[in-house]
Amino acid sequence: MVKIGRNDPCPCGSGQKYKRCCLPRDEATAAERAFEARLGGGCHSAIAALGEIDGSRLHLRGLVADPGGGRLLRDEIEGSVEDAEALGVTLAEALLAQGASAILEAAS
Repeated sequence: MVKIGRNDPCPCGSGQKYKRCCLPRDEATAAERAFEARLGGGCHSAIAALGEIDGSRLHLRGLVADPGGGRLLRDEIEGSVEDAEALGVTLAEALLAQGASAILEAAS
């Protein structure tokens, strides 16, 4: 896989630089995936993450829920787009500290 530089043409074909086109979406996706990976949720886990980019800032929201409708944990974090994956892991750790592991274990 070829690494795309921030100033390279965007591979989507828009003609814009990657940093002005698809990079924000890719960084938000990286944060969401890091969140879900750290939680280790499976197919039956009620885990959700949503990353939104505003300039150079990433706002990430995360949720872990009991599929039976019991407990619901939510939290959010904001930081630099450059730290997308670390933000995802940090947010997952915050939910684990609030008891997400018990919800996830009960769902599996």
